[in-house]
Amino acid sequence: MDKILRAFLGVLCLTSVPALAEEFKYTPAGCDFQAVFPHEPGFVQRCPSDATLPCYQVAQFTDRTDFDKTVNIEMSCTSITKDIYDSYDEANMRDILIGMTMDDNMAEAPPISFEEKKETGLKMVSTGGLKKSGFSDKIFISQLWVLPESLMTVEGEMSLESDVYSDKVFADILHSIGPINQPSEEPPNESVSK
Repeated sequence: MDKILRAFLGVLCLTSVPALAEEFKYTPAGCDFQAVFPHEPGFVQRCPSDATLPCYQVAQFTDRTDFDKTVNIEMSCTSITKDIYDSYDEANMRDILIGMTMDDNMAEAPPISFEEKKETGLKMVSTGGLKKSGFSDKIFISQLWVLPESLMTVEGEMSLESDVYSDKVFADILHSIGPINQPSEEPPNESVSK
């Protein structure tokens, strides 16, 4: 009887432990960029108000460890033509990023950095900082990545009151973003400092 009870408890323990989620590599068809999430994000379709422009899919990742400890990241990646790629110069990309970033809770635009790698054709603008969101302060980032055949947008925010776990989730996802053919690097072991 003792063996049967131990076997039953063993099976009960195994079935009550949730399965660990597998990492999810985000690489949409026709996209030359990638990102890695700790688990599969949700996906929604968005359609521009201009009916001549195609709809696109947005990956929405949320990780909440407590009511005021959240990580939210949205990404989209689409294929583009050479004409569109050529139109993305530094000034244009800065304007687009300001449009993505500015809201009623920000008095002025945050500083924006621009990077261009002539050898690969990569152009990237990014910004980040602190903003008010609802009743809490958030750390936010906004990025626009462009290659000759792909465009990726990234918008993320993390509660300022987050813990070491949330810091690591946020940092690891951001560190994983880049062109598919870029050499992989090990993410840093340290958490993002607040």
